Amino acid sequence: MFAPGNAYNNAGEFNWWFDPEAAQVVLRANVPKAIVPLDATNTVPLPESVYLQITQRQPPTIITQLYIDEKFNRPGNTIFDTVAFAYFVNPSFATDVRDLWVDMNTNFDKIYGQSIVYQSNPFPSITPPLEPIQSSFSHQQ
Repeated sequence: MFAPGNAYNNAGEFNWWFDPEAAQVVLRANVPKAIVPLDATNTVPLPESVYLQITQRQPPTIITQLYIDEKFNRPGNTIFDTVAFAYFVNPSFATDVRDLWVDMNTNFDKIYGQSIVYQSNPFPSITPPLEPIQSSFSHQQ
């Protein structure tokens, strides 16, 4: 299962904040999951050659027009979701993969909508347990 989002470090992920309960259902589902953290995607800029290949495609496509119209898709800017998609297509792109158990805080408190990360299964007596989630492309200093 592919769930857009980059939270893995006790943070609130923008997409998940819109519906933390739905994110929690997905995170607890007994299906394979992978999270590509935002700090990893911040390391991959859009090369000008790729930008030109997309925007100058003939005949133009809807993607061509989206890249032309969207001011954020410019050479040198980071390409967040593309990195996540690249992992989905070919997991060997990941240079640092960790098994983590990620849950979502759905209590109406000051950390509502933030992810909760565990190094091991926090609920071993629950069936099915939270499955380990591969956190890929971790930023390396």
